[in-house]
Amino acid sequence: MCLKLAATAGGRQSLVCRASVSAGQQVRVKAPVTVYHVGKFKSGLSLEGKTGTVLGDVRQYEGQELSATLPWKVEFQVEAEDGKSVKVLAHLEDDELEQA
Repeated sequence: MCLKLAATAGGRQSLVCRASVSAGQQVRVKAPVTVYHVGKFKSGLSLEGKTGTVLGDVRQYEGQELSATLPWKVEFQVEAEDGKSVKVLAHLEDDELEQA
């Protein structure tokens, strides 16, 4: 969850984020999210209700703070129409996830 703070002296607004999930944790997508970047799902793949594993928080990279709007990288294993398991990676927001 991120909280917006008042503008700083430079006129910028800053965010304070609390991690509601952490790397390695099992999470469930609670919001209607559809991804279109998975080849086996050309018409889109709905992630709502699917459970995955958090791979990490992409707001930090090599000690630098990044402005990631979708900070949680989550891996899902989804069965395609041909019966094969497909690994799907998606970046999601705090409010789209809940603990599984």
